[in-house]
Amino acid sequence: MAVSVAGTAAARKLAETAARIFGNVLGTAERSGRKLLRKPLVGEQVAAYYGESVKASDPLFEDPLEKRHESCAT
Repeated sequence: MAVSVAGTAAARKLAETAARIFGNVLGTAERSGRKLLRKPLVGEQVAAYYGESVKASDPLFEDPLEKRHESCAT
């Protein structure tokens, strides 16, 4: 009896460790978003790469999407 209890405890510990490493939810094979949520955010770097918009640098620029929205609203 003691061997089976020790075996199940070891199997449970192994399952918990595997779930923590691979980001799975215990009891199911569902993926959690844990790994993705722990990654550093990169939004500021992406925004800095593209720089400022044309609208901010050119006062004569007319956005065709804004024009379309204005025409649909009236």
